[in-house]
Amino acid sequence: MAHVTAAGWTDVSETGIPELAEFMAFAEEAGQEAVAELGGAMSAPALFSKAVAGENLAIVVTEVVAEGERVTGCRLFDPGETRDAGAATVSALVGSEPTRLLEREGNTIAKYDGLDSAHESFDYFFIPSGSPLEAIVQFNGLAMKIDSTGPVSVQ
Repeated sequence: MAHVTAAGWTDVSETGIPELAEFMAFAEEAGQEAVAELGGAMSAPALFSKAVAGENLAIVVTEVVAEGERVTGCRLFDPGETRDAGAATVSALVGSEPTRLLEREGNTIAKYDGLDSAHESFDYFFIPSGSPLEAIVQFNGLAMKIDSTGPVSVQ
C-alpha cells in the first residue's frame, strides 16, 4: 500500500468508490465465505483512486491469511471501460501466453503466471456492460489482478 500512495493514489477506504460498491459487496461476501471455510481471515479492503489519462481508476488491496500462508491481492479497476485490450495485447505486454483464456460473449478473461517471482498470478478481465457475467460479479469494465503469496509475518 505504501507503493500505491507513493505513486500518487488517494486512499478512499473510508468513502469507498461508488462505481465499485456492488462489486465490493459481492467480493466481500464471497471472499469471507471462502476464507471461513479454510479457517482463515481476510483484511478489510484498502481502496485507492486516481485519475490517469482522464479516466478514474481504482486499486483495491486485500490480504488473506489461511493455512499458514498469506495472499496479498492487488486489483486495478477501470469501471465502465468499453475498450477491451484483448488477450493478444495483454500477452505481448506480459511476455507470455495465458495459462487459461476465456473469450466469449464479449468477455475476456486471461490468466497468467505471475509477472515476476514475487507474484503467484496475474489476471486480466474485460466484462462489457450487459454481459451475463456482469449480472454475476456486479461489475463491468476492465480489471487486472496480481496476487502474491508468502509466509505470515509476525507483527
